[in-house]
Amino acid sequence: MPSSTFLEREFDVVLFDLDDTLYEVPAIAQTVRANIVAYLRDHLGIAADEVEDVTLRLYMEHGTTMAGLVAHGYAIDHDHFHSKVHATLDYASLLHPNGVRDMLAGMIVRKQIFTNADAAHTAEVLTRLGIDGCFEAIHCFETVQQLHRLPEGAPPAVLCKPNPKCFQAVLDHLGVPAERVVFVDDSTRNCAAAHALGIFSVLVGREGHHPGCDLAIASVHQLPRVLPTLFAPASPPRVEATAEAAVPIRVPA
Repeated sequence: MPSSTFLEREFDVVLFDLDDTLYEVPAIAQTVRANIVAYLRDHLGIAADEVEDVTLRLYMEHGTTMAGLVAHGYAIDHDHFHSKVHATLDYASLLHPNGVRDMLAGMIVRKQIFTNADAAHTAEVLTRLGIDGCFEAIHCFETVQQLHRLPEGAPPAVLCKPNPKCFQAVLDHLGVPAERVVFVDDSTRNCAAAHALGIFSVLVGREGHHPGCDLAIASVHQLPRVLPTLFAPASPPRVEATAEAAVPIRVPA
């Protein structure tokens, strides 16, 4: 359970993950996984009877399948990979405004996106949800790679969550102490990595206690209830006199 004093902590920034955090559409994750498997099979020649196991192993060991491929020496064109992975997503029919904009509008702290997804996918999702103007900054695949320059002569590498270097690069860019940052994500390992650096981590999509997670909520829409200090106080309902109440009382003579 979180400390009883966590509500007294002051926060400056909330970093929101994107997919499966700001919306819940299982068909998107299922389609992306299928497209990644197809990419490894069709473009990299990984055997059909091995490709699903390879895809999962790379994801579990390196944070994303692409990061794993690069770490194992594959020369991956990042833009080509992302275009193929998201090529069959029907954004128009799958994503619609879901009320999260109202929640974001009530926040009194800085709000930023922190996702492993590429810029094109991120922009499409935010636009379809109607929240493309709600964040002061977006930390996505392309921008994170720019934040962490590899030493000259170092082998190619992809920086992504849950790598602690990925979180540290974003923290350094923010210029905000870790303890004043909230991280909201649907991945337990991403939340645990953030927590290890002192970031307050909120796991979305599950409830109960999870190691490395300061809070766990079923939906991002519950954030105002569990972290009310991030939001403007609710205004008390305005009581107006009715026309009937304004009529003077007549006393018989």
